[in-house]
Amino acid sequence: MDKVKAIIYALLAAVFYAINVPVSKVLLDSVGPTTMAALLYLGAGIGIGIMSFFNKKDREQTERLSKSDLPFVIGMIVLDIAAPIFLMLGIRYGSSANASLLGNFEIVATTVIALFLFKEVVSRRLWIAIALITISSGILSLEGTDSFQFSYGSLFVLLATVCWGFENNCTRNISSKSTYEIGVSAWCCSQALMSSII
Repeated sequence: MDKVKAIIYALLAAVFYAINVPVSKVLLDSVGPTTMAALLYLGAGIGIGIMSFFNKKDREQTERLSKSDLPFVIGMIVLDIAAPIFLMLGIRYGSSANASLLGNFEIVATTVIALFLFKEVVSRRLWIAIALITISSGILSLEGTDSFQFSYGSLFVLLATVCWGFENNCTRNISSKSTYEIGVSAWCCSQALMSSII
């Protein structure tokens, strides 16, 4: 049952991410990239609040954050500020379709970082997937069929995926701790820093 629930959550996340990119492209005509990134986290904060209301029992049973988790929490916050700003810049200077497809490079970034920093084992099947995603991301990053120059939009999206790759590995190290506490602490700090940037 837990596995089915996890798959449903993953599918919903993919659907909402797919909707987010073209909608952001439209809104970026009247809203700056940094402001747009801050609004994304405002939505995340509202979502965390709703989830915590319905999962109070689970929240009380999970392990709380400790001082040893602080470097991972700080890393997560900094990367979660940089990544959406890069993504919004990528969407502004490129197409929403390219940004959506290039978002898959996050898989490559997360896996390679986990391999080199945390010595995780990567299967042959995953290496094949990484190679295919990397090749397709390279093709999508070109400005057009008659040009071998990388587009600025694509480079910003790839930077965002690398940031999220590092962030995923930071989150991995504190994944056993309270999801609510991690989310709230990250959201509060990111909103404070975003407001100072804006």
